[in-house]
Amino acid sequence: MAAADLDFVLIDNENFTSPEITIQNPDGTPRNLTGAGLRFQVRPCQGSPGSPLLDLSIGHGITVLSAINGKIQIAFGSFAVPAGDHFQDLIEDQSGYRTAIFQGRFEVTHGVTRWP
Repeated sequence: MAAADLDFVLIDNENFTSPEITIQNPDGTPRNLTGAGLRFQVRPCQGSPGSPLLDLSIGHGITVLSAINGKIQIAFGSFAVPAGDHFQDLIEDQSGYRTAIFQGRFEVTHGVTRWP
């Protein structure tokens, strides 16, 4: 299954919460995520070695809103990703079989207001 294209554009002085995301099977039906593992990573470039700029999983930034209906949300507060154009993807693991769900740009721009 080819990963869907999905880009995120964020400002570095806000908390980030994605809209509700529905993960679908190739035929367009909602994907059942019961028992699945999900991992979302941001890196400076595709295939970049070393630690990711952001590494989220279920319970740590990824919330499964409805497993049977494939609905998730991605959120994080304290901003750790520097401004710039980066790359991201979401990978699903079902019993050791990994599938790329979506991938795309992760663009971060500087906000104006700073908190102490």
